[in-house]
Amino acid sequence: MIKADVVIKNGKVATIDKNFGYVEAVAVRDGWIIDVGSNAEIEGSVGPGTKIIDAGGRLVLPGCNDSHMHAAHTGLTLSPTFLDFNGPAFTSLKDIQDKVFEAASKAGPGEWVFGCGFVDGNLKELAAENRFMNRWDLDSVSKDVPVVLTDFSLHSLV
Repeated sequence: MIKADVVIKNGKVATIDKNFGYVEAVAVRDGWIIDVGSNAEIEGSVGPGTKIIDAGGRLVLPGCNDSHMHAAHTGLTLSPTFLDFNGPAFTSLKDIQDKVFEAASKAGPGEWVFGCGFVDGNLKELAAENRFMNRWDLDSVSKDVPVVLTDFSLHSLV
């Protein structure tokens, strides 16, 4: 087995696979990911010269180093009413509306509901109607609670 230059263990490693899965560890050689899996599965990639990093349960993102961040969005994710719509579980507008309704029902006076991650094209009703989500889709379930949802790219919002 090829030995890794670096192994990151005890993390929440985003595999970016079709299921948006997470594993505990990742092995890297010459800047390339050579294996992902549980801590035990990656143990075979450790050699005498392998640098081992303990992620301490933190998130590990493979791929690239992005030189910018969406600071305002990052702040919104800290809201107790923040909704995460990333991943394959959200395939219909009703999925989004149900989650918005639940959050709006729990929101206190003056609270907003924030969310992120939806993909219009993945929502079957919107795809069938060849349209984007709009405020009326959300107003119908949020009542008097303000709602702001940003798409997966953080460049469009409703």
